Amino acid sequence: MKPKTVRRVKSEQDSQTRAYPMHAGIVAGSIIFTVEGKIPVEYL
Repeated sequence: MKPKTVRRVKSEQDSQTRAYPMHAGIVAGSIIFTVEGKIPVEYL
């Protein structure tokens, strides 16, 4: 019995590079360790 396979169709999008926005940061409410001790990120 031959396995069923899915054929990929070449499109214009395949040849283009997609850029996805990257979000980086610290979420509100996170605790940050400082020299003075632990503080919420909102106080920085």
